[in-house]
Amino acid sequence: MEVDEPTLPSLPVPDELPAFTTYITGERKRSRGYYGPPPPSPGMSSSSDPAYFSSDDDPALDNYLQGRRKRRYVGSWFDQVPASSDSVMGDDADPGPSSNPRHKRHLKRQPDSGVWVGQDAATDTDGDIDLPPLAARLPLPLPTVKRIPKLSSEEQRAQNVVLACVDDGREDVDLSQMGLASIADSVLEPLAGLTPIPVVEKDVPFAPRDPNLKLFLGNNQLSRFPRALLDLQHLTVLSLRSNKLTELPPAIAKLKNLTTLNIANNRLRHLPGELIDLMEGAIGFHTLNIHPNPFFQPKHRRYVLDDDLMQHKYEYRTRGSGIHGFLVDRDRGENFTLFTTALRARTPVQFSNSAGHVLSKFIFPDMAQRLTDSSKQLETEDFGSLAIPQTVRQHLESLGESKRSFQPKGPSSLLATAMRVAARSNDAESLPNLLRSDGCPSHLADPLERAIVVGKMGGQHCTVCKRETLCPVTEWIEFREIRSTTVEKTINAEGTTEARIRHRNISGREDEAWVPFLRRGCSWACTPNVLDSSD
Repeated sequence: MEVDEPTLPSLPVPDELPAFTTYITGERKRSRGYYGPPPPSPGMSSSSDPAYFSSDDDPALDNYLQGRRKRRYVGSWFDQVPASSDSVMGDDADPGPSSNPRHKRHLKRQPDSGVWVGQDAATDTDGDIDLPPLAARLPLPLPTVKRIPKLSSEEQRAQNVVLACVDDGREDVDLSQMGLASIADSVLEPLAGLTPIPVVEKDVPFAPRDPNLKLFLGNNQLSRFPRALLDLQHLTVLSLRSNKLTELPPAIAKLKNLTTLNIANNRLRHLPGELIDLMEGAIGFHTLNIHPNPFFQPKHRRYVLDDDLMQHKYEYRTRGSGIHGFLVDRDRGENFTLFTTALRARTPVQFSNSAGHVLSKFIFPDMAQRLTDSSKQLETEDFGSLAIPQTVRQHLESLGESKRSFQPKGPSSLLATAMRVAARSNDAESLPNLLRSDGCPSHLADPLERAIVVGKMGGQHCTVCKRETLCPVTEWIEFREIRSTTVEKTINAEGTTEARIRHRNISGREDEAWVPFLRRGCSWACTPNVLDSSD
């Protein structure tokens, strides 16, 4: 259906038409032309407004009395100029040539509006201003590139075995008797992504499971605990038997799924105190082989009752609760077996400063010293006693005079903070050698090396305040009996649950019954007993 174009209504007819216009019935034809000024009388239309819409020169508007005027411009949109002084398009426009002809465009380089910077060969100066010379800059250190350690032939063989187990999904990794003096982290890291082969049975829905990783590193020459083992969260069996290990890292307590640990026939003098929490807290931990090892032994054996008051205070201060004899957990079932420990004795506290200088009379034997039957026997101290060095006593007296409280969770020293920051820097391995050069505090090189090793092995925490510390200033050893405790639950005639508890020492020999566990403190206040200036 066609629709006619809408038209404007016709203008009203005035009473008297001008002589220069002609009235035509119907639609009005619009034409260009020059019209004179509008009549002064408003009676020519029925409206009081003039008979025009605008008197400006906007070409978008119409002027019915004075005509339509349009100016002519030349140039681009951003640089327009009138073509002439009389550039009106219309009936009276001048058709002659423009009085302002278009200029020819010349291409030339425009100057930059930024700051002028002279060239090296320039000789002119900016006025009479003399700028001071630039200060000499310190030479920037070369960027450190992380070097990938070159694997030995033994490590390459171990790496092939690990990669084969990962590809086949085998959970038993046997790296024993390979002559490994050390093992790089890159060799053991692929075990973290091991995926076991699922067992598919008929009419049994498929369900993925976590791997039960079993790693055997026995009969090698390892002198340091492999750091990559701490990242294997699904490690259940770990055998390090018959190596040359001298210390276990405290971060071994992170292996919550460990059920079997074999560290027999090494060079261990003590065990980390965090291993107690792993034995008593890990679900399913049932096998522990620690003998033979050249452990420290107390010089005098005196059995302490489990309900001793000072022993109870010591357990509460160092472990946060009472005596950890056994845990009767209903979720374990009616009958279950777990490891427990019984505290028997402790040594005096070795006090030292942040640089590692020992301040107390009691000193642990040097790790480089070969232990004999007499040197591995340590002095013991009552749980209610505490031998304090004179330097520490003077420090306590100064704190008492200034009426400052000596809290276990106080701020660490500035040197300990600097050690922690330096151990975590990218250039940590080169810092000890720099400290040994001329003009540097060489006495800090050895403590920094120990802090770097502890930091790489997962860190360690204070026994008392649980704060992370890389430079402990108090250390002592507590002797405990490790027992295999069996709990049998029965219901009596009255309907209440009774528990029958049986203990069995895991060490058959009497001289191996007491196992040493090392404890650490981050400040002089983190000791087995509460320190006071009046002591």
